[in-house]
Amino acid sequence: MGAVVFVALVLFGMLYVGDWLVLRFRVARGTAFGTVEVHQFLATSLKGNKTEYDLVGPFRRPAAGRSSHSRGSRLLVAGTA
Repeated sequence: MGAVVFVALVLFGMLYVGDWLVLRFRVARGTAFGTVEVHQFLATSLKGNKTEYDLVGPFRRPAAGRSSHSRGSRLLVAGTA
């Protein structure tokens, strides 16, 4: 059982380091991050505890493209640009 856990940890470590090296290489070449289209909505409070959502419009935002080494990118929260 201990050998299986050890092998799994070593494989995970190799995968993590490999992912990090690929990211460093792609950042150096300028191809690490793409863009995604984001649709921004404006929330307006109405009578009777109702909310109306109006489409402000689409725009392009940089995308991390990975979940592990996102280099500090932050989640876009509704109402922020």
